[in-house]
Amino acid sequence: MFLGRFDDAMLSKSFLVSGVIGLLMTSLYSKLQSLIPFSKLATATLITITIFTGLLRFGFEFYNEDWLIFLVFIMMGPLNILSIITFWGLAGRLFSLRQGKRLFGLIYSGQLMGIILISFAVPIILRWIDGVENLLVISAFSVLAGVFIQFMVGSSFKEKLKHEEKKNKEHESEKKLSILKLFKDKYVFMMAVFVTLSMITAFFIFYSFLSVTKAQYAESVELAGFLGLFIASANIFSFLIRTFVYSKLVKNYGLKVTLVVIPFLIGIFTAGAIILGTFFGYDPSSTSFIFFFIVIALSRLFSLTLKDSVQIPTFEIMYQSLDSKIRFRIQAAIDGIVNEFAAVFSGLILMLLSYISLEIIHYSLILFVLVIFWTFVALRLYREYKVSLRRSLENSGKQSNNEDSNKDILASVELSLQSKEQEEVIFALKMLELVSPTSYESTLIKMLDSNIEGVRLYVLKKIRQEKVLSAITKLKSLVNNESNTDIKREMTFILQEFEKHLKDSFLADELSALVSSPEPDDRRIAARIVGVREANNNIQYLIVLLRDIISKVRLDAIKTASRLQKPELVLMLLDNLLSPKYSIHAANALVSVGEKAVDLLEQTFYKSGIESIYQVRIINVLGKIGGDKAIKYLLNKLNHHNRYVVIATLKALEKNSYKPDEATSHELIQLLETNIRIAGWNLSALDSIHDSECNTYLKEAIETELKDSYDVVYLILGTIYEKQTIKYIRETIESETSEGVSYAIELLDLFLAEELKPVLFPLFEEISIGEKVKKLQDHFPLPKHSWEELLEALINRDSNYISRWTRACALFSLSEVEDLKIENYIVAHLFNTDKLFKELSYWIIFTKDRIAYKQYSERLDITEKVYLDRVMEQMKKDKNVLLINKILYLKNMNEFNNIRGDLLTNLAENLELVHFDENQELMDSEDYRNSALYLILSGGAVAYSDDIKVCEFTSNSIVDDFFINKTDHYKITATSKTVAFKLNKSDRDQIIYENQQMAERFLDIAKIYN
Repeated sequence: MFLGRFDDAMLSKSFLVSGVIGLLMTSLYSKLQSLIPFSKLATATLITITIFTGLLRFGFEFYNEDWLIFLVFIMMGPLNILSIITFWGLAGRLFSLRQGKRLFGLIYSGQLMGIILISFAVPIILRWIDGVENLLVISAFSVLAGVFIQFMVGSSFKEKLKHEEKKNKEHESEKKLSILKLFKDKYVFMMAVFVTLSMITAFFIFYSFLSVTKAQYAESVELAGFLGLFIASANIFSFLIRTFVYSKLVKNYGLKVTLVVIPFLIGIFTAGAIILGTFFGYDPSSTSFIFFFIVIALSRLFSLTLKDSVQIPTFEIMYQSLDSKIRFRIQAAIDGIVNEFAAVFSGLILMLLSYISLEIIHYSLILFVLVIFWTFVALRLYREYKVSLRRSLENSGKQSNNEDSNKDILASVELSLQSKEQEEVIFALKMLELVSPTSYESTLIKMLDSNIEGVRLYVLKKIRQEKVLSAITKLKSLVNNESNTDIKREMTFILQEFEKHLKDSFLADELSALVSSPEPDDRRIAARIVGVREANNNIQYLIVLLRDIISKVRLDAIKTASRLQKPELVLMLLDNLLSPKYSIHAANALVSVGEKAVDLLEQTFYKSGIESIYQVRIINVLGKIGGDKAIKYLLNKLNHHNRYVVIATLKALEKNSYKPDEATSHELIQLLETNIRIAGWNLSALDSIHDSECNTYLKEAIETELKDSYDVVYLILGTIYEKQTIKYIRETIESETSEGVSYAIELLDLFLAEELKPVLFPLFEEISIGEKVKKLQDHFPLPKHSWEELLEALINRDSNYISRWTRACALFSLSEVEDLKIENYIVAHLFNTDKLFKELSYWIIFTKDRIAYKQYSERLDITEKVYLDRVMEQMKKDKNVLLINKILYLKNMNEFNNIRGDLLTNLAENLELVHFDENQELMDSEDYRNSALYLILSGGAVAYSDDIKVCEFTSNSIVDDFFINKTDHYKITATSKTVAFKLNKSDRDQIIYENQQMAERFLDIAKIYN
């Protein structure tokens, strides 16, 4: 309609007016956002667009004047921009950053498909309606539908939108940073110049395109039909390039090429237009005009396509290198203000040029000059981008480790200790005893100042039970001022008891008598007295107590050794470190001794017959002690044959912020290549899996193996290079966006050793697992397996490279294979010393081939055969007697959901199946040292305190004194015949101490139970 009424000169004026209106409207919208709640503003905006669009169409009933057609043309762009801003503003508030990264691509594809469909529909619709102006009716009703959707979304997510509104107001002060200050940065300035030139060239191309299109299609209906098909084609090309071409372009050629390719291609078509127009003419009456028209149309096609499919995603990558505090502010400024100003500026230039007698080919000449300048700016922008990348690396390296410490379980416990809720504080104290035994007693003494009476009573109970004699001074300062009668009475009793022990201990004979007493409580008191009455001969008493057969006595002696920090005790502490019952406290005691314990720790590490689990514990102690000597010994273990020892060593070095020299860096690079090969094998295994064949457990196990191998790769990278830089890169890769991945690889490319790039980059690139495997196969042998071949490969894989749980899942999966042939690799596990594999192998042979069962079971030791036959018989009544089924039971519990299979394996190995009759006692608060954890399979239990029900436990519940924090005195009894798994307290404590994930889960469970 516009092109049919106005000449080319008016076209340039309309661009200027439209740009100014767009700038004013977006500025007003931005201002209103700070004054009106977004949901109301969004609804009001869409209603306004609907009414205005309807009024424009209604105007044609009374007027068919040029001014109305001009108004429709200039308002088309601003109204479209407002609707898009409203839509994405709503999406940004509804979805978190993580959700947005996953969903926005899908939403964008939907938007693109909508444009394509309506564009193809326009020529068809025009056949059914009378006049192009009636397309405004469809537009008005479409926006009206958007109003109803906006209203429904606003009502459904009212609280979510209010929360986001509140957050935006809290960050309002950060938004006051001057735009001009932001653009003083060279990188930001070059981005703005690039976008401005992009917009100016787009307007020049659009102007030329509309001019030649008007000449080619004189009728408005034909013109509207052509434009509809043209826009649909452009969006299809945009979709195809962004989906199938862009990622390969970035991956193979980098951002430099993606920035230059846009002006380069437009420059080619512009040069083609100039050549064709010069030699063959560009007059519409000429027969060769069609060629000129095609080249201009192609220029417009590539201008639209490349902006959406190349320029926008490239800038998404480039924004990543900006400081996160101002990144979105700059992005909004460039995408909004710079774009609108560029549009106004383009319109102004075109309007000024319209006053000069220029032919259409002259615009192509000016455009060609602009494209040359644009190419130069693209190269300069890429150079500034590299500078920005280096600046990002420097900033990421300077970041503190606060984020890591905040995630640490100890930090969570310490935060809970500050709570005003009694149950939360008491549970935190219980957890502290496990995760930080060295600070536990001092924290108990500090918590005597708590304002919560229930907490003070609990602390006094623990001080009395644990014989914390060092609390005497604190108790004396508090007892006279205590207002609570029960607490004062307890304090007085403890003081009298402790002072009597100390008074008697002044006599050497009395202390000797306590040490040699047949009563465990006397020996416990002796261990505590040694800690507060330090004397040279007392160390001999402590050495005796560190050998005591009663666990309570020995634990108190270890705690005392931790306070004394005497090197003479190291040998005894090392013996206790190798015992599951005492290793937690022994490890902390060795750490407190410090560097004087390092040499003996190193000797014990190489002790003949020592298990790898204890070697890992020694490495953890060395890591906590730190210092040059400990690091020297740790470095010797980087080439240890056991991979899990090597991983523990890397973590210990990481904790000490170790920076490798050239020789160690070379050794670490070799180690990195080994772990990339392991990651590649895991990728290949995952690629070999078909969901129809694989059970959920095995697939999850292999995915966990893959995650673990990636964790080790990042760990080694963090040791070789800057830890915080690698952490920053990892977070960017795990953002799950193609822009984030591309940006992260750009960062790695700056400092990574050249020999690592070909093998490391495939792990991180945004390509399918199959493509990753193909790329890695150029460097490592990664075989492709059939389903049964994969199971055999997993079962036979070196335990250095795969967890017990994954191998067990593979062996378990054989039970689902029809007509399974009992091969030697299955039979071999009958003679495995590992109970998990022995039971599984026996069960598979027993259920799959009775003839093979009779043949191979006869080769077993008679004791083992009797045990395994009994297990098979018991499985008829209760399948949970089989260890693998215990693990699967745990995995299906809500409390242990998403816990790693290998951690649950360690837990399940220590479970004992027990039965209780109705009203039989499970647990008593007075017998606190012998308490255990129970997982109720069937039946139930209830906790009473003074005949008052405290809490109830049903089937699939966890019964543990850890979670009973509302009272000090309780008994837990079965409500009916009850079957449960029992886990001894020492085993529970060890699992929590050694596994942060399990400790965090116990914290979560406690919050649910309390």
